[in-house]
Amino acid sequence: MLRVCTKRMANHITGTESPRRRYFYYKCSTVIADGMDACTAKKRRISTPKVESAVWEIVSAETRRADLIRAHFDQKADYLRRLHSDLSSQAPLTESLKKLERKREGHLDQQAEALITMGELKEKLTGIAEQHEAGNKGLLPREHPTPCQA
Repeated sequence: MLRVCTKRMANHITGTESPRRRYFYYKCSTVIADGMDACTAKKRRISTPKVESAVWEIVSAETRRADLIRAHFDQKADYLRRLHSDLSSQAPLTESLKKLERKREGHLDQQAEALITMGELKEKLTGIAEQHEAGNKGLLPREHPTPCQA
């Protein structure tokens, strides 16, 4: 690996005006701005081909890992499909629970307006509570591995 100044590097060209005698470097930006004494690193510049070669090696190694990236992506996509499927299957159940809640509120309003007695209200609320409990059992979260565990 390249051991050079850890500060930001900038393009730098040296040599003559002739294209054959020009040399391309990456040079410490502190040295460019403030002079050679401003940077304490031993290597304050490095040739462009060396840097680009090292970068290319890193990029190539990462692209060889494409199969790992693809597997991770497929794993996450599968997890999201399963999650969506579960949520879709729970939508009718959620709607049923909302209807029960509206029904409960309606009975409470009826009792508040003295349209039904307290005994009738308790009886109706007990029935609704039983239905609600049965519905909640269907909504309990299923165990899903996280995308990284799948």
